[in-house]
Amino acid sequence: MPKYRYKAFDVSGDLVTSTIVAPNHQEARVELERLELMVSSLRASLTLGKSGKKIGTKVFFQFNKELAVLVKSGVPLAEAVGLLSTQDVEQGLLPPILARIYQHLIEGESYSSACARYQDVFDPVYIASLQMGEHTGQLHIALDNYQLYLKRRMKIEAAVKQALAYPLFLVGMLVVVFAILFIIVIPKFSELYESFDAALPLVTQVVLSLARVAPILLLVFTVMVLGGVAFWRRWDKPVSASRRLDQFLLRIPIVGRLRASSQQSRCMRMIGGLLSAGTSLLSAVKVTQTAMERVQLGKSLHQISKAVEAGNSFSAAINQSNILNQQSLKMLQVGEATGALPDMLNEVAEYYESMLDEQLARFTALFEPVLMVFIGIFIGAVILAMYMPIFFLAEVVQ
Repeated sequence: MPKYRYKAFDVSGDLVTSTIVAPNHQEARVELERLELMVSSLRASLTLGKSGKKIGTKVFFQFNKELAVLVKSGVPLAEAVGLLSTQDVEQGLLPPILARIYQHLIEGESYSSACARYQDVFDPVYIASLQMGEHTGQLHIALDNYQLYLKRRMKIEAAVKQALAYPLFLVGMLVVVFAILFIIVIPKFSELYESFDAALPLVTQVVLSLARVAPILLLVFTVMVLGGVAFWRRWDKPVSASRRLDQFLLRIPIVGRLRASSQQSRCMRMIGGLLSAGTSLLSAVKVTQTAMERVQLGKSLHQISKAVEAGNSFSAAINQSNILNQQSLKMLQVGEATGALPDMLNEVAEYYESMLDEQLARFTALFEPVLMVFIGIFIGAVILAMYMPIFFLAEVVQ
């Protein structure tokens, strides 16, 4: 029988990760529920996600948009999914999955349950939104709400990429300049200086020595970077490894603040969207915890869910975890007092998004001139080191 990997919350609210053997996906879920486990993730041990391919956010955004339009137009859900499964999509992984989901739908399975079979493709927030939409009979609203969340997430990602594009271009140019100087230009100076029997300045000797090993250094650097990136993307990373990387990135002065603001905005947006869809507060926090389990914030959300389950208010649990500033905390307290917590969570998310925009602007304004000055000093130092011997060799030639 097939083996399924699952993540579930036990009666004490702790997250349990393990495997279970069952004839099919539905039987595995039934068995876990019999064991009094609240399932948040259940998938076969070998899934399409292990191939290393992923569906792009833009591709999924377009699919969900078209699905919402078809559902609102009165097209039956199974027929809508079947229609979209036959369309050409830039990412080749989505149509085969949609075809399988279509088969599950015509067999009588719900859309959320069918999507839950492919949790490497559909994130927990999407599945939870679908479940609430099906429960309330307003699936089109659930699709629209998730579409709005995805649109704002894409906006943040685009802003980050745009802010980092030019600095990364400058770093790439620095590597190219280094390669040209130390592989092409400096060796020619080395041949010239070797034809003269004269002692060279120490700084020139150091630069010439670096030029001799530069090809090897560049090759090793390229292999390490490309190999490291490929390995990290293909590796089925445990949660602990991802959290350690996130913890390291959060400690980097500027990068850490950018990453923290992005995660805080995403977290508040998720919880607010789930509450708007009708999900209970505890379930919304737990679903968001599952979606963000690979970052440090996911660990804090686990503590928040336990505090909420113990009867504490959401703002009190947030205050204990110390993941938001006092201004955001006051906004949540007002939202709880007025019964408008979902709207206030979205306001907090927008607050952190605006903070992220300001941080990106400051980062770009600071990093670009600093890097340009560094490049100028680097090139100037190399040129000076190469031309210093000319003045000394002039006397030898005479």
